[in-house]
Amino acid sequence: MISCQQQPVQDTKDAPDGVGITEEQFEANHMQLASVSMLVMDSTVRCSGQLIPVKGGAVSISVPLSGVVRAVYAQDGQWVQEGQLLAEIGGNELIELQREMAVAAAEFERRHSEYRRLKVLYEQNAISEKEYQTNFSEFRMAQANYESLKLKIKMAGLSPAKIEAGEFFTAYPLKAQMSGQITDFTVRAGAAVESATLLGGIVDARKLQLKMEVHESDAGLVRRGQNVYFSVASEAGKLKASVSRIATGLSESSRTLQVFADIESTRPLLVNRMVECELIISSDSVPAVPDEALIKGDAGYQVLILDKKTNGTYYFKKSDVLIGRQMNGFVEIKGAPIEGDLLVKGAYPLQ
Repeated sequence: MISCQQQPVQDTKDAPDGVGITEEQFEANHMQLASVSMLVMDSTVRCSGQLIPVKGGAVSISVPLSGVVRAVYAQDGQWVQEGQLLAEIGGNELIELQREMAVAAAEFERRHSEYRRLKVLYEQNAISEKEYQTNFSEFRMAQANYESLKLKIKMAGLSPAKIEAGEFFTAYPLKAQMSGQITDFTVRAGAAVESATLLGGIVDARKLQLKMEVHESDAGLVRRGQNVYFSVASEAGKLKASVSRIATGLSESSRTLQVFADIESTRPLLVNRMVECELIISSDSVPAVPDEALIKGDAGYQVLILDKKTNGTYYFKKSDVLIGRQMNGFVEIKGAPIEGDLLVKGAYPLQ
């Protein structure tokens, strides 16, 4: 936009193929001269992406034993610490498991005692090998049954020793397997829950990665270690990531290549959020000018190259240019090199 104090600039008869600008006009319009500079510019591939948990960055919430929810101590969206109590589950399956465990413990102890007794007799040749082997097999079966039930009790977060001592529990604790934020947790007190049924999840929003879908035509340009800049809608600024994994083939349905990148920022982000990505394919040193130096014409773009300065007037020649990449207010100039100074600021009134 030109202020009311800016002087109008017109072509002069002294520069029929260009523009003449007096010093007064030059200063009033805050114009500047500079030569073409060499800048490092990136070649990029644009694609869509999604923020997903890394391995170990998310776990599912489920119960090892079917039952009824006795109490709930957490809610959807809450941040929890590893080992924190989420709910308590009770029911007939828990009671039956404890009974089986107590019976198995007693049977194992009896078989173990009998095995030790017969082993001594066998070593003294007081019983046959067949009798000894039969007893040993029965002892190992009792041991396997006992150990398997013991593991189930431990998976439920209960103490096998207390159950063996006759102390039964009316409910078992459902605890957080990792620190993070609870997602899709809809458990309610009094509700029946089945073992291995998904009840929700826990996600650490500080442990996310970027999953990108790169179009088939750009797939061959992707390499491990390349930088990625991505932005989130409604949020200012860009975050940086680095390509860590590349799929071995294209998706048959979308014809895209899945590319994964490690995010450098550790600030919490929203899991499964969609983002816009710029994958840096290469960086080159190229001739560039400020975008203010370009004059838009019907056939393309031009710049004004200083031809001479005489009697307080700058004389410029118009030169057609081909432009390329744009970055941070600068535009790549392609084709033949531009020699000398050109008008890099204040060219807008001359369009």
